[in-house]
Amino acid sequence: MASRPIYGGDWASRADIARDFGIAPRAIRGRVLVAWYRTDSYEGFAVVIGAVGDRLWIVDAAHCSCRGLEGEWWPEATDAATLRRRRWWGEDRYAAMVATALDAWEAARERRAQARPV
Repeated sequence: MASRPIYGGDWASRADIARDFGIAPRAIRGRVLVAWYRTDSYEGFAVVIGAVGDRLWIVDAAHCSCRGLEGEWWPEATDAATLRRRRWWGEDRYAAMVATALDAWEAARERRAQARPV
């Protein structure tokens, strides 16, 4: 069973992500594992981590006050070890969100592997 996405900051759904990036919801491929959008006084920072099958991807975007996230949707391949090592603006809450999402994703992946016939 797939776990629910973890959303934070200004986001509570896939639709919120699509709206702020100015993309169609179908452009978000696979499952969203964790996503947050942090807006400070004149800038914003967004991270979306997802998976298509056994492959992870990340969108990491930022903007100043002169524009938003539009045009910043560029998923890049990544892996769990890289995401676990990353410093998330030095804030433990983001590292905890990522760790929780990756733990659930890796556990589901292991269950699928064990369920495959030999």
